Amino acid sequence: MIRAFACLFSSLMMLMSVNSPALGQGLFGQKTDYASVYLHSGRMVEDGRRLTALRMELKPGWKTYWRNPGDAGIPPHFDWAGSTNLKAVSIEWPTPVVFDTYGSRTIGYEERMVLPLMLTPEDPAKPISIRLNFSYGLCSDICIPAQQDIAMEISPDAAEDGGYFLDRAAATAPLNAVEGGLIAHECKVEGAGEKRRFVAELSLQAPLISALVIVVEGPEGVWFGPVVTSVLNGKLIAEGPVETEAGLWIDRSLLSVTVLGPERAVSLDGCFAAG
Repeated sequence: MIRAFACLFSSLMMLMSVNSPALGQGLFGQKTDYASVYLHSGRMVEDGRRLTALRMELKPGWKTYWRNPGDAGIPPHFDWAGSTNLKAVSIEWPTPVVFDTYGSRTIGYEERMVLPLMLTPEDPAKPISIRLNFSYGLCSDICIPAQQDIAMEISPDAAEDGGYFLDRAAATAPLNAVEGGLIAHECKVEGAGEKRRFVAELSLQAPLISALVIVVEGPEGVWFGPVVTSVLNGKLIAEGPVETEAGLWIDRSLLSVTVLGPERAVSLDGCFAAG
């Protein structure tokens, strides 16, 4: 059921994209009616990789989505086809904001989104040629899909650009378990078939008065439904449905659990049963 809903929503967004004029198509720095997207060439790091920044400036009242949009929304999608001298790209996600709208919880950014992008070139001595089709969702009183084509050549000796935005994004990066005061955790999957549920217990150093938002993500072929949280004896309890492709075993070492606090997130890679 979780997977069916995701497929239905995805299909609807594709139809909207086909039947509506694409927003903001063009080269570097083009604008939509509601948001402006820019790619900064960033800075070179010691191992020859390039840390760049994708920046979105949103008009007042508009928001865009995190990699997991929550109950509804369009997660950002990156298509790097056509890029040259680009071996790999990793995306760093600053702590998002949780929005509650008419009983629906969504996760994303307002005013500004900055995503640090770590680019690994095939040959660090040669320029990286970026050809990115970036598609994303925007939401205010209405929600719309949008996309933008971005092109940029980044030479190895390019001057730093966007350092301020990279530093600001780093200041809100999710904390790891130790930094975030996560002192104990236990995760398990109960039941079988469509009745399987994910259950987690997390203990934090700071005393908990109210439940925090938890997002659980898994490898390809594993889908997690909305996670409900509560506080019991000082522990943060998380429960939610889980669905997999037929016969797929859930490797808990590949699970990602993100605890979204009011200011910073705590990210846990891998979540295991006690003992």
